[in-house]
Amino acid sequence: IETTLRETACDLGPYAGEPTMRRLTRTEYENTIRDLFGLTLGFDDTFPADGSGGEGFDNNGETLFLQPLLMERYVAASQEVLDAAIVSPPLDLSLKPGETLPSVKNPATLAAGRQRSAVFSVYEEQPVSLAIDLTYEAADGDRPPVLVVKLDGVVNDRVRLDEADLSKPIAVTSRLTRGLHIVSLRLNGPGSAQLRSIGIRSEVDDPAEWEVRKHQRLLGVAPGEVPEQPRKVARERLAYLLRRAFRRSVSDEEVDRFLAVYDRSIERGDPWAEAMKGAMRPVLLSPHFLFRLEPGEGAVEGEQQLVSQHALATRLAYFLTLAPPDDTLLELADAGRLHDRDVLRAQTQRLLDSPRSREFSKAFVGQWLGTHEVAGRKVPDTAIFKSEYSQHLLVSMRLEPAFFFDHVRREGRPLLELVAADYVYANWHLLEHYGLKKRRRTEPRWNHEKSDPATENWVVHELSGDDRDRRGGLLGMAAVHLISSHPNKTSPVLRGAWVLESLLGIRVPNPPPDIPDLKPFSKGKPLTVREQLEQHRADPTCAACHNLMDPLGFALEHYDVLGRWRDVDKQKRGGKVMELAIDDDATLPDGTELQGLAGLRRVMQQPQRQHTFRRHLTRQLLGFALGRSLTDRDDCVIDEIAESIQADDATLDDLVHAVVQSLPFRYRTVSPPAAAVTSR
Repeated sequence: IETTLRETACDLGPYAGEPTMRRLTRTEYENTIRDLFGLTLGFDDTFPADGSGGEGFDNNGETLFLQPLLMERYVAASQEVLDAAIVSPPLDLSLKPGETLPSVKNPATLAAGRQRSAVFSVYEEQPVSLAIDLTYEAADGDRPPVLVVKLDGVVNDRVRLDEADLSKPIAVTSRLTRGLHIVSLRLNGPGSAQLRSIGIRSEVDDPAEWEVRKHQRLLGVAPGEVPEQPRKVARERLAYLLRRAFRRSVSDEEVDRFLAVYDRSIERGDPWAEAMKGAMRPVLLSPHFLFRLEPGEGAVEGEQQLVSQHALATRLAYFLTLAPPDDTLLELADAGRLHDRDVLRAQTQRLLDSPRSREFSKAFVGQWLGTHEVAGRKVPDTAIFKSEYSQHLLVSMRLEPAFFFDHVRREGRPLLELVAADYVYANWHLLEHYGLKKRRRTEPRWNHEKSDPATENWVVHELSGDDRDRRGGLLGMAAVHLISSHPNKTSPVLRGAWVLESLLGIRVPNPPPDIPDLKPFSKGKPLTVREQLEQHRADPTCAACHNLMDPLGFALEHYDVLGRWRDVDKQKRGGKVMELAIDDDATLPDGTELQGLAGLRRVMQQPQRQHTFRRHLTRQLLGFALGRSLTDRDDCVIDEIAESIQADDATLDDLVHAVVQSLPFRYRTVSPPAAAVTSR
């Protein structure tokens, strides 16, 4: 059936797929803010998690919904970003009696029982001090009045005027949030007072050096400075931000729409820096920023049309760096050169060689293999393993597959080394965990929890002797063993299913709902996991799938939940800990015999399974690059790309280049007009 579908896909001709207008993932949003403003604010953790779909990646446009909660976060984040990027001017206001409300003939007089108010703006949450300058003369026999000071309708302070030192302003302090606020004064008691002024000042420290740099980078002037031609500079700065934020050229009319917000802010009396914040905030809420729009360009050939130059730049940048296109890509797109195959290949290699391509490795590998769940939703049972692992070790486990993939790619190693490597690429903590390195007595024990595994020294450790048969490649990694285990025990079934689905692309159906649990005993005798599963496979319904999964899982039974090598399986039964021998011999349905990790690696290197592995890796990478689900119509191009990397020395870069040069990556399918569909 699959062969027929693939042949049909090729017979139908080229197919690029229809582009889906999809929003930025939370990781892409965080990286985009980083590139635009030089800020790292952690939105990739605080935004709602993105769902996965299609080929299992969170950048699938069909699952990137814009739910109300996320829209609320976008609104709040837009202000948070600009407050961090632009230093707000300190408050230094002196409100005269004539600026208070309500309007009266003599606004300076505070009559008993009457309230006067003034409105002012605060541009960021901060402590604010009010200095109320007034005079008061007590009348003989009158009880002393009390000045009530309210902020936003809430009493902030009460001051007895006969006890106050009115030779200096009355001081009132409070912490106010961003926005409009109202200060109100009311005199309770007989007599009256004469208001001179209300001073409002912010109690903030001078901006730090990094805050000054961020401000100058965005606005071109130091904090507190206003350019000589403020509106001209505002337009220039907005135009530059719009081009980078929208990832394309922008028209004068588009710039003018955002500049109108600046004009209204200036008319309102806001400081220049605050007017720039007001104009830039809608940029971060525009669909052209939050979504990746992919228009076409040129003539439509059949149903295929080239995506626009800027859309191609955006596809390439977010594919390989999970960030927006840089100035080089935008300039090539402006010049109309990016669709040139040689130029496109050179830019692809430039991005692959950049340090930021590690973001691609982390996102792709973590989701392809499922190892991104380690140290998050996937952790060992703390009741059993609490003293045997740390958060640092779990994070190191999660990073190992991605960093290994990145190492194989950057070194130009054959892509089959992903499953056939005779070395490990690990940090010191993992080497110790695997028993490949021991601490000398003279070496101090360092605090794992205060170290970041991502920035530590990762090295290639060559394997020899028994270690060569126990480690190396994806199948020897602790993260793989952890995600394919139960929290408290290993499972040959889960591990076998993981190998089939993640490495070979063979989907394993869910078990029927009425399958009974495995029986750990038979006639009072404890059974090994292998013996339990043999009884399970006696049911033909179960055997159909378990004959495929179980042998692959048996080959990995020497690894415990944490991926450590073990010679016996310790199981707690009836209050006793029993040590059961581990047998890693296995026989595949086609009669192939194998033993342990070494045998499983040799099986993976057989020509037919090599081809299956390469094709599945191609499918996964293409789905990640396109950000959509793949269909039967994509099978032809998947086969073409997979055939191009069948050589023994084919590298991961070769695969990436083939994906980028493919028709689905450079083109879009144009649906026929609705009228034509209706007429048919």
